[in-house]
Amino acid sequence: MQSSALTGWIFSSLFLSLRVSPVFALAPPFSLTRVPAPFRAFFGVAIAACIAAADPAMATIRDFSAGTLVVTAARELMLGMIFVMAFQLMFGALYMAGRTIDIQAGYGLALLIDQRPRPRRRWSVRSSPMRRARCSLRWGDMRNC
Repeated sequence: MQSSALTGWIFSSLFLSLRVSPVFALAPPFSLTRVPAPFRAFFGVAIAACIAAADPAMATIRDFSAGTLVVTAARELMLGMIFVMAFQLMFGALYMAGRTIDIQAGYGLALLIDQRPRPRRRWSVRSSPMRRARCSLRWGDMRNC
């Protein structure tokens, strides 16, 4: 009986690691850091083993046939990939929003900071802002104002 419980715990830990390890190995917050991929995968296996050990009653497998194990492994792996896809979509949306703000701010700043050399216009002391506006509307530039 003891070996059956240990075998069930090992299989449930491995199945849970198929759900948790892809998140640590492929999801953007963890894959963007400079941590080696084998370490991230083993970290996922260790977390899965801790979760399976926390509640041994939930970590029981009743049927150890090959077909059931393959189907369970495929189901857990697909569930892990769904988690990874959710992380990818979330970080992709944040990346696109940040990129859009970056581009818009860059265009706005380019309009404010014009690097073309232009001579400064000197306004006459006697001209008022209204007179300058009328002159620029009539003649297109400020000569004779």
